[in-house]
Amino acid sequence: MTIPSRFMTAEEFERTRLPDGLWEVIDGKLLEVSPSGGVHTAITGTVIFRLSDHVTSARLGTILLPTSGIVLAEEPLTMRSPDTGVIRADRLPLDQIPHGLFRVIPDLAVEVISHGEPASEVLDRVMTWVEAGVKLLWVIAAEKAVFVFAAGQQPHMMTFEHTLDGGDVLPGFQLPVRDIFAV
Repeated sequence: MTIPSRFMTAEEFERTRLPDGLWEVIDGKLLEVSPSGGVHTAITGTVIFRLSDHVTSARLGTILLPTSGIVLAEEPLTMRSPDTGVIRADRLPLDQIPHGLFRVIPDLAVEVISHGEPASEVLDRVMTWVEAGVKLLWVIAAEKAVFVFAAGQQPHMMTFEHTLDGGDVLPGFQLPVRDIFAV
């Protein structure tokens, strides 16, 4: 099987049969995402579970999984997959969820940083989401802290004694930082 090294459109990406694994496209270039380790997976699962409980029960929107491809730019194609996130139902009605890639920027994106991940890669992901217009970004670090980026506010760090909240994006949602790291 020949895998193209560049994609011109999201449709071309969707039509291509790629080997098993997670893939992203940055500035038209296909990149395989490294598998996550155990702590990364456990943290991601905890956040997905807690978000899902709140969002699904109130039918607030769609929960994104690590396999959810989000088109951030068409030309050149940039498609990323957050570890999890939410697209609110008022922006993407539940009966209009696509079969392929999402073409709606998440309201909340969550990135879990693996131990030893290069700072340049972390900064690149943060900037990609912020520049795309994500309203709320949580960057969860292996050092047991969460960095919060909210539109119109200064970024800040939260530690064990703090509680994340969904703000205007997910009213009523609360998650003690301590619970994220109870793995």
